Amino acid sequence: MLAYLTVVMMIIGVSVAMYRFRGGDDTEEVYDREIDTSDVAYDPREESVKDVVEANNEFSFALYHMLDSNENLFYSPWSISSAFSMVYEGARGETEDEIRDVFGFPRDYQELRKAYGYIHNMYNTNRDGYNLSTANSLWIEENSSVLEEYRWVLLNYYFANAENVDFSDPEKTSEEINSWVEEHTNGKITDLIEPEIIRPVTELILTNAIYFNGLWEEPFCENKTTDRIFYKYGGEEITVPFMKHGQGFFNYTRADGFQILQKNYVGNDTSMLFMMPDSGDLRDMEEQITYQNLQRWRDGLKRTLLGAVEIPKFTMETDYDLKEYLMELGMPSAFGGDANLSGIDGTESLFVSDAVHHAYVDVHEKGTEAAAATAVVGGYTSAPPAFVANRPFLIIIQDNATGNILFMGRVNEPLAGE
Repeated sequence: MLAYLTVVMMIIGVSVAMYRFRGGDDTEEVYDREIDTSDVAYDPREESVKDVVEANNEFSFALYHMLDSNENLFYSPWSISSAFSMVYEGARGETEDEIRDVFGFPRDYQELRKAYGYIHNMYNTNRDGYNLSTANSLWIEENSSVLEEYRWVLLNYYFANAENVDFSDPEKTSEEINSWVEEHTNGKITDLIEPEIIRPVTELILTNAIYFNGLWEEPFCENKTTDRIFYKYGGEEITVPFMKHGQGFFNYTRADGFQILQKNYVGNDTSMLFMMPDSGDLRDMEEQITYQNLQRWRDGLKRTLLGAVEIPKFTMETDYDLKEYLMELGMPSAFGGDANLSGIDGTESLFVSDAVHHAYVDVHEKGTEAAAATAVVGGYTSAPPAFVANRPFLIIIQDNATGNILFMGRVNEPLAGE
């Protein structure tokens, strides 16, 4: 069984200093934010869903390059984008522009809301064979100054219930939030926040969780799992258990000096992509990684006869403080005294004090899967190629229908999370 979980949390605090008034550049505002509270609809234009998915995927790769290191990576761009879409609803002026530029959110707020509501409902629909769910929550004081309109938008389009907490009691509040996180991640993430992260200036907390548990459409046979050498970045050798398929047809392509293998999960709605260089350094492949190139490579996938598929079992658990990364990507004002989040409480005294991300992944013989394409490539006159992931590789968990990237990461040390 395979489980993918992530949580993004933002703590938005009240600035203790006074800041100068800034109205922002209203000339760039194309759509107003007026909403009709009598009619909630999740019927976005088709291009609006496409725009939201493409924006999330572009952000996926921007953050990937920002997190670049020689270590394991794993995160959910969709979880991060979902959480900041709620912040974006309250942003104004320069802060609004910066968040939109980093995450690529559409200017049409009503279409943005409809698209997120539509995708949320799609992902939280009961399916046979796997579990994919997302959840949002808004944590505020009982007598909070958060605007009713903001609460209404979050509840009706982002399905974020407003939960009353006492920020003057960090111990109790952190326990309540962590219990919510644990419930929505099937017990995999239990201690997201420490009491110390809740400060006297805390005004509200936004949380997002996404959980995925799926079985491979074609599982690996456990009695074929054997130990072999994995070559880490830099050439260090470690021995890890490798799962194995024998000769067969798989969704596969070779492109620009590397290989891509797709394995579907039960139901064929979601899949994992494994991307590995033919030889040499993973860095050479990573330099080519963009959303546009991924689209081109995915289009090249076809049922191909492979002599074998061998992939190491791996578990990863990661934590990221996103603040510095997001500031460097182009949204510094949200995290300081220049923040304008007046759409949340009607004042310009709010700022984002923390943005943290926690992700977990466990891949083994029974879990994870790929699409069932029917095209068949003719046999080879020589021995067919094999996909043997015995060196660092990239992984992407995607929604097959839209191409939306739910999770993304790099495996450099398969046993690091055990």
